[in-house]
Amino acid sequence: MENEETYFEEKLASAIQMCGDHYIVGYSRPKTVFSRLYPFTTENISGYLDFFDLKDQSLLTVGSSSDQVMNAIMKGCHDITLVDICPYAKEYFYLKKAGMMELNFEEFFHFFCYKDYPKFCRDNKEVFQKELYEKMKRTLRLLDYESYLFWDELFSTFSHEDIRTQMFEMDEERSKQLRHMNLYLKDEKTYCEAKQQVSTFHPKFITGDLFHLKLNKQYDNIFLSNIAAYYELEQMKELFHSLTEHLTDQGKMLFAYLYDTKRDTPYQEDWDPIYNLENVFQMFPVELFNFQGVKGIRFEEDILDAILVYQKKNTKRK
Repeated sequence: MENEETYFEEKLASAIQMCGDHYIVGYSRPKTVFSRLYPFTTENISGYLDFFDLKDQSLLTVGSSSDQVMNAIMKGCHDITLVDICPYAKEYFYLKKAGMMELNFEEFFHFFCYKDYPKFCRDNKEVFQKELYEKMKRTLRLLDYESYLFWDELFSTFSHEDIRTQMFEMDEERSKQLRHMNLYLKDEKTYCEAKQQVSTFHPKFITGDLFHLKLNKQYDNIFLSNIAAYYELEQMKELFHSLTEHLTDQGKMLFAYLYDTKRDTPYQEDWDPIYNLENVFQMFPVELFNFQGVKGIRFEEDILDAILVYQKKNTKRK
């Protein structure tokens, strides 16, 4: 098993080498260890999008699944930069984009969904099916030649299921939940609308660690997903101050996504520090907003998730 994984990683490195590294900023790729992609968001993005003004605005977002990008496009965002430590986020965006342009609604789910698809405890053994890849690869080549080289190298070397299981995290909701969590996957009509909007959109990509990036512009919105769950509050404080410098006046930052959380949810000692709201509100000038949670969608119950949002005040002197 270890030899198989090493061989896969060597071929993955070969695929990246074919594409060139000029789009990777500040990332030193290890020889045998690689970051995995998320196939889809694990957040209810549809639940929080309306807390932000995205139409004709700019957005800096994390999220290797590309779902933050797809949903923001649906809300009319005109300038999106995707930053992620996973070095294959750009390639996956263009694979998803090609899939949207060439696959119908059901084919899209059939190609991209794996875990518990379409029924509980029944994984999709035809995930990343080569027949569907052949249907979309000409468009992928026209959209982004580097991404085409990357995926074509992998599809010509490995089985479709090996690619999907070795390159991606297994943290994935079923298609039924994904339709609630993503505006662009809501239904067939919305998916067809998304095809048109996504087809002409080209985000910018930065591969690297947010804590060490040198950004050169300001954004109207910044989405940090749930990365705060992986760091101490003092570390997040440093990142918070760094990123607020890159927010426009009145710009908003989604500072943290919190699962199963309301303002009065009692903190448990074994939870991540970002869930200690008493400390968080003392350290950060953020507000908490609730909406239907991922578990609420999954179990059809009244379970809420939350986001912590910071809005920058005007800095110009009158």
